[in-house]
Amino acid sequence: MSLDQDYTLGLDSGAVGLAKNENYKAIVPEDIQKFIDETEQKVIDGEITAGTAFDMSTDEVAALRDSMKP
Repeated sequence: MSLDQDYTLGLDSGAVGLAKNENYKAIVPEDIQKFIDETEQKVIDGEITAGTAFDMSTDEVAALRDSMKP
């Protein structure tokens, strides 16, 4: 692994996601689990694009954060 190379990690690599453990399976209804699985696959397939704040300034991130407050 080279330290001067960029890597993109996400749902498809298992780097992020929900902990689908025994608690998840016991608490989350099956229809919701199915919906989550389908949605994750749409993200992996590129049908849904997850946004990022990496290219945003601190002020832009703060404005986005504040726009979501009730």
